[in-house]
Amino acid sequence: MTLKMLLVDEEQLALLQKQTIEKELGYHVDCTEEANQARKLIENNDYQVLMIDPLKLGIVLSPNALRTKLIKEARRRNILVIISSYQSQKDLLSCCGLIYGRDYQVFFEKPYYFEEIRSALRKIV
Repeated sequence: MTLKMLLVDEEQLALLQKQTIEKELGYHVDCTEEANQARKLIENNDYQVLMIDPLKLGIVLSPNALRTKLIKEARRRNILVIISSYQSQKDLLSCCGLIYGRDYQVFFEKPYYFEEIRSALRKIV
C-alpha cells in the first residue's frame, strides 16, 4: 500500500516538496494552497499524513477558523498532522492555539532539510 499525503502550503514550495517526497519515498502526494480545497480533499480521500503551514494560508483568525477545522477533521480521521512553519512552536500556540500532541504530532521550523522529513515520516508511518 502506498502512503497518501496531503501537502497544504504555498504552491511553488508544495510542488517542489511533492516531487521530492514522491521520488525519494514513493508516497502519493496531493497538494493545494487553499484551505477549502484541502478540507474537501480530506473528506474525499484516505490520507495518512497532512503536512501544513497554517500561517501561510491566511486563516489565522479564531478557534473556529477554517485552519482549526481542517486540522481537527484530520485528527478525527486519525491522519498524522505535520506542521511546517517559519514560526516557532511557541508562536503557533500563542497566535493559533495549536498544541503539540493534541493538534499535531511533528513540527518542522522552516527552512528545513528534506532529510528531516524523511526521518520523521519513517519513524511515525
